[in-house]
Amino acid sequence: MPYRQFEDAQGHTWDVWEVRPSAGKRSTTDPKAPLEATLALGWLCFERAGEKRRLAPIPNEWESLSDGELVDLSLSGDLVKPRSRVKRIGEGDAKAS
Repeated sequence: MPYRQFEDAQGHTWDVWEVRPSAGKRSTTDPKAPLEATLALGWLCFERAGEKRRLAPIPNEWESLSDGELVDLSLSGDLVKPRSRVKRIGEGDAKAS
């Protein structure tokens, strides 16, 4: 799986990699919903501390682009909302003694 790191103009380090879903992959928000058609063939995931973006379809030969070109691609990607954290049974129930 191709992977790159690059830095944007503000000095943030970004990780970028390809995501290629397996056949029949479902949405994480609704397990019964099929994967969106625009994402079915895969996407680039751009991630830095506090931010994640998704760009589909995957551009040809993206791994050979300059850092500046990757910055431009990341800005054209869709912002991904963070997943809500599911509280596990017993989590947060401990009392200080």
